[in-house]
Amino acid sequence: MLKTQNMHKPFENAYKFEKGPIRRSALAFDSVVVRRNLWSFAIEAVLEYCRVNFDIFGQSKPISLISVDFEEKILSLWYESDQSLKSIWEAFTSISTSTTSVDLDYPGMPGLFSCKNTLHMPTPHQITQSEPKNLGRVIVIGSDIEPKLKDWLVHLEEALKAPPTESSYLPIHGSEWIFIDIITNPAPQKVELDKIHSFGNHTISYLRVPMLSDNSLAHALMQLAERNLNLASTMVQDIPMKEEANSGSVSTMYGVELLHEAEGHAFLRDRGLATRLYLREENDETKFRSPPSGFSKTLGISWLAPRPIDNQYPRYSIGAFRVTMAAVTNRSSVCLSQFILSGKCVLLGQKENSREISSEVFLLLCHGNLMYLHVLATSVPLASPPALPLLPEKSKPDTDKDADFRISQFITDFLIPSRLAPASANATYSEIPKVRAHQVVERATRYWPLRNESSLLCGNKTAAPLFEHLPKDIIEIAEVTACEAAIENIIMAIISLPVPMDSTPNGLLCSTPVAMVVELSFLLKLYADISVDHGALLANFKKKVDTTMFANYRLSKLFQKATELLVHGNPTPGSPLSNLTEVKRIAAIRSKEKESNIHLIPELVSRKQSSRNITYTPLSSDVIIRHLANAGRKPVKPDREFEAVFATGSSKRMVALYGGIKSDDPQK
Repeated sequence: MLKTQNMHKPFENAYKFEKGPIRRSALAFDSVVVRRNLWSFAIEAVLEYCRVNFDIFGQSKPISLISVDFEEKILSLWYESDQSLKSIWEAFTSISTSTTSVDLDYPGMPGLFSCKNTLHMPTPHQITQSEPKNLGRVIVIGSDIEPKLKDWLVHLEEALKAPPTESSYLPIHGSEWIFIDIITNPAPQKVELDKIHSFGNHTISYLRVPMLSDNSLAHALMQLAERNLNLASTMVQDIPMKEEANSGSVSTMYGVELLHEAEGHAFLRDRGLATRLYLREENDETKFRSPPSGFSKTLGISWLAPRPIDNQYPRYSIGAFRVTMAAVTNRSSVCLSQFILSGKCVLLGQKENSREISSEVFLLLCHGNLMYLHVLATSVPLASPPALPLLPEKSKPDTDKDADFRISQFITDFLIPSRLAPASANATYSEIPKVRAHQVVERATRYWPLRNESSLLCGNKTAAPLFEHLPKDIIEIAEVTACEAAIENIIMAIISLPVPMDSTPNGLLCSTPVAMVVELSFLLKLYADISVDHGALLANFKKKVDTTMFANYRLSKLFQKATELLVHGNPTPGSPLSNLTEVKRIAAIRSKEKESNIHLIPELVSRKQSSRNITYTPLSSDVIIRHLANAGRKPVKPDREFEAVFATGSSKRMVALYGGIKSDDPQK
């Protein structure tokens, strides 16, 4: 920030205040006139730019401030302690009494040395990287600086081509320099950012800001925030608020502007709905209406209804974005913030009946002490009741096989409850959220027959507790009891079935009762390795079937022979056992995996003609380590990008989904 001479000049608008009398007996009130200078407007605009950045991105996009008057003063750096609105305010307070100004006739560009060295300094995130890419953006604010730009560009290009002066500094791989020129005696004109010079990966732009009103500079910086930080504006309309506490049921409709990442509008934009929802000028519908924040446009959305915090709508969320109010001191913004931060959530959407626009578009709620805007995919066919029939009509020919697919069960039992949500960057997990999400998906789909005919238990209500609780990583005591009761009921139902009259050798093994035991045993065995409770269910099942008789045979012997027949033999075509195609497929895959995991080491063990005589050969440690490395699985390092966890986790402990999100690729 260049404190030029014009920055000390008062702006033409004056503020009048009434000063109380010195003595109580006096009745006269003196009027005090205060004029703000351009420097105060510049500080106000920069504070608002920083506030929006910190509210939405936290410390992931660090900001450094440099003030130049008689000397260059670095007010803040990339340190985490400097990345807060309080630190920025204290930095400005420390120079508030300075009345000096920068000399524009100085041979060179004022502040260039400090700006360049600050760009060379690595951020806390770059320190953790092996080969960080150093990119930065510099916004230079001054008044009447256009005549000096030509000379400054020469010095700027020379400085950026020079290497860093410290060994710990990073080279500048690319940068953008934006010069904001405040004009005090302007002619009305449109504020546009012009690119005036570029070399290599560096670009220089110029923005002329005429001070037509008190908000001119603030709006110009907000438009830069919209561009630089990739932000968007959403106007929540028709918010009912009572004017007074005792005003009865009379309410007034208000609007509150929210700022967030532009990706929050991507879902509507990709479907071609965003252009219809953007607010436009009343006199000219081809032009977008600029909101109070100064953004180029805003998306209008209506307040639908509050919802309890434990509603099911987060399951439809396909994205969550931190939001901040455009006008934090506005009464309606304060009321909305207090309402959301108190633990409430609100559905936002369109009240008009349209097939192209879903009624629920966003869900506004808080996680911790931060407000988030969830994007709801309620119009996606696999996330909500679709507009078209989900299953083929039975009246159409050649659709019987397609209709047998368990699509409805997949949507209801797995897809909807397993919506992903952003994870906290600060919370501690036993596994990183991305790994945990993969584990939950793997467990939930270990056994999922695609067709109804491929399972005897999936459509059985008695077995429902097993499919509900077995995929969980930790089973509660009540859930274990429910699973044991389900196993007992299934076994009792099996032995109550009539003995098949088929006289063929495989008739009994391919019958429905034995096929049900095969599937039940296979289901419990698939999930037995998750926890001790899962393994106990399998052990108890084996004890029960070992003591249970069916057709004068032990069930344990019957299902063992039937499993062998299913996997390695040829069961009777069309029989209940032959329909267990998913059990056969998974069992065959696991059998091959066991065979492939047997690694022979010829150097380690050599067998002679007699199998009882084994000779052990001593080997060096290098050979042993090589064989162990070949036999083991190479661990895959997880990618710590924007991780995700299941919104409906099965863990016993409370998992805070949000606590502040940090980007892995911050920009200065």
